Amino acid sequence: MRFSIIVPVHNGEKYIEDCLNSALSECWDFKNAQIIVVENGSTDKTGLICDRLEKRTQEIKVVHEGPIGLYMARQRGIRESEGEWIVALDADDRLLPGMLRTLDEKIKNIEASGKAVDMVLFGAADLDDQSRRLSEPELDENTVYSGEQKDVFKKLICSDDSINAMWIKCVRKSMAMIDKKQEGLNYGEDLYQSAVYIDRAEGIAYINKPLYLYRDNASSLSATYNKAYMDNQKFVWARIDELVEQWGMKDYTDIISSRKSLTCAIAVSKILYSGNGIRSKKSELKALMEDPFYQKYADLALPFWAPEEDVFVHMLMIRGDAYDALISNARKAMFKNSVKKLIGKKNTK
Repeated sequence: MRFSIIVPVHNGEKYIEDCLNSALSECWDFKNAQIIVVENGSTDKTGLICDRLEKRTQEIKVVHEGPIGLYMARQRGIRESEGEWIVALDADDRLLPGMLRTLDEKIKNIEASGKAVDMVLFGAADLDDQSRRLSEPELDENTVYSGEQKDVFKKLICSDDSINAMWIKCVRKSMAMIDKKQEGLNYGEDLYQSAVYIDRAEGIAYINKPLYLYRDNASSLSATYNKAYMDNQKFVWARIDELVEQWGMKDYTDIISSRKSLTCAIAVSKILYSGNGIRSKKSELKALMEDPFYQKYADLALPFWAPEEDVFVHMLMIRGDAYDALISNARKAMFKNSVKKLIGKKNTK
């Protein structure tokens, strides 16, 4: 088997069939690939949809797990896979037609030249506006990065999130398993795995065109707040710190600290703009502000590329009356949402 497409899914009934149909089209086109779906702890109809699709075609294998988290679901999928190469696919996204053929051609050309390659990065586009590229790192398509050349990727991992996503990578299975068992790791898992793979890969290549379609899904995990968010992030940043020290990249300590500050701002944003009531928001915000990680990094400057919403929240976080200012902002946001709902109801009558 040449490729295994790994699809972890939790409560993804809205998009999972569309997602898997795009992967099936690739399997049928390439004829040497499989799909491993790891359904972990869904409480909606996701499991039934996946089982129905599995019965229809031999290319899909469904594994049912409890709520083990996104990271462990990916790792379970890799263990179950038979392919030489692993492709990641999130349950609300799609693969672009011809993806596997493009990857296969790239890998064969590199191997024919006598060079070693363990990972191929590629572009992605917005599913609703495919003319919009999501990230375009300054990488050379004609280079197989190895040895000290891999520092380009290490610096990107330290500096920003342009190459974090697992779904812009095709990884050789022999290096894809990570031994650390971390159940419930849903946030930051892509940064963690990407850093480990960059560290392990003998050679890394790049394809400068979109092969993947990302859906901006406001109801996804990344758009909600859960206490596990901060616990997950602390675990991931501790692992990144270990790798950065191993790589000898002490010059990137400050930018990494600024990214940790952004992590704190994102956590606050998630609390303020979640669907929880004001009492819950107060409790969550107090607990977060008492966290040692938050107290160490929250007041530091953000990266220059931080999103505008998080920059605004961070401005409130560093005020002397930070807690009161943040709760006031949460109340205003809740009031605006209530007004919008009322207007929406009137317009539907």
